[in-house]
Amino acid sequence: MQGIQEEAANLIVAYSGEKARDIQQHEMEVVNAWRNLQIHLEQRKSRLADSSDLFRFFGMVRDLLTWISDMTRQMSTQEKPRYDDMLIAMLLYVTLCKQVWMILPSCYRIVTIIL
Repeated sequence: MQGIQEEAANLIVAYSGEKARDIQQHEMEVVNAWRNLQIHLEQRKSRLADSSDLFRFFGMVRDLLTWISDMTRQMSTQEKPRYDDMLIAMLLYVTLCKQVWMILPSCYRIVTIIL
């Protein structure tokens, strides 16, 4: 972009009158188009990051629901779960909950945009 602006400045100096005004007008159009492109690019990056967070959140929810189902099934059997297994499962549950709560604000923002 800087190269285009420098070349336009050289051409404006080289030409005079209406030709210089035309060059300057075209330069301003290119600069404005570049700024608009940059704005749209940042907005798109933000939406992609939000979508990524949402799908990661859905994956964590799915994993958590699977884990809850497994724990419910295990507790309904006659066998008592071993203490070590239960401790590991509880630590995994806490870790998943923390990850879900970290992502939840951006997911809420995406859901409100969708609705």
